[in-house]
Amino acid sequence: MTRLTDDTAVRRVPLLKPAACAEIAARLDTVRSAWVARGAAFFTVSAAAYLDACGDGSYESYWALAREGNRLLSSEFGNLLGQVRDALSALVDAPCSYAPSLAHPGFHIFLAESLHSAMRDSLHLDLQFQYLPVEATVYSPCVTFTLPIELPRAGAGIEFCRLDPVDKRGAVTAEPYRAGELLVHSGRTLHRRAHHPVSPGDRRITLQGHALRLEGGEWILYW
Repeated sequence: MTRLTDDTAVRRVPLLKPAACAEIAARLDTVRSAWVARGAAFFTVSAAAYLDACGDGSYESYWALAREGNRLLSSEFGNLLGQVRDALSALVDAPCSYAPSLAHPGFHIFLAESLHSAMRDSLHLDLQFQYLPVEATVYSPCVTFTLPIELPRAGAGIEFCRLDPVDKRGAVTAEPYRAGELLVHSGRTLHRRAHHPVSPGDRRITLQGHALRLEGGEWILYW
């Protein structure tokens, strides 16, 4: 029987130098009017399926936001999207393309006020594509990727709840983020943002997205 969950390790790909990360963060500041408010001091650039299509959302509202967001991302961050596409293609050993009717990978922007422990995420799996018009099932191969651009002074990372032979609830382990380094995992191990101490003025900026293999064998990138 095909398993819905797994316990695979993360993969890391150095992608950007510090100067390139700083340039991207500065460019994001120049398009501040395009940041989408998601809560207190929490923003995205463009649509995200988990926020706009899942739950009380809809594909229509997701795509309305993604259509404009894709234009901005392509015009301002096209080179970065190309680098990410090429890196993911190498990891899955198949060509990847940006789906024309889905949101491109976009940015999470957390300001210091949104990084306190009360904003901690719940453990989850990345199966957001169920709410999108794609030819895939919950068992279709997929990966989740994060490219940190700017991190808080105390760092940032991701936590996984992994299988534990002693505790059936599993064991929570953490993986640190490094600015400019693409961190890739299957999305099928329970995970959440790691919580770190926060200093005034900190920001946590990451490029986020998923790669999904459609039923016909094509890999697409989306968020």
